[in-house]
Amino acid sequence: MPTEIEQSEIDKQMNAIIAQNEGYAEVEPSLEEQQKYLSRYSFSALVCSAVYFWYMKDKVFFWASVLSSVLFFPILFILPFMARQRAWKTHEWRSFSHFQSVQKKWDRASVYVFIISIFAIFLVSYYEVRLISSLLNTNGINDINDAKQLQQDLEQTLGS
Repeated sequence: MPTEIEQSEIDKQMNAIIAQNEGYAEVEPSLEEQQKYLSRYSFSALVCSAVYFWYMKDKVFFWASVLSSVLFFPILFILPFMARQRAWKTHEWRSFSHFQSVQKKWDRASVYVFIISIFAIFLVSYYEVRLISSLLNTNGINDINDAKQLQQDLEQTLGS
């Protein structure tokens, strides 16, 4: 049976191998650098809020993000201020470097999700405007005067 000193050496070697395989540094930042990093705003917690909090095993913020998206939308912009600190406390991490590596992956993924979402919103809006304009044009509405005439006709029809 290995002694505590031998076990700590084995753990260090295992952590070094894992860090090398997963692509993060095994050198730990200072406590001041850690606090500075933990106090930063988490863009990934804003963009992917419920999924992010679920992955970080923060059930309180998960439900807060779900309820605030339905009941009080501005809360979604406040939660990411505390997201990194809560993720560091609520999830099991091998080291702070491992935590930073995972957070960088989440940040990168959130940028991709944000860009894809903007593109999808633009695409849907574009085709919706085209659909509405084609519907209006098939009904003979080509300018504002035609629209006013249609409104007057509808008011007369519904009024009688």
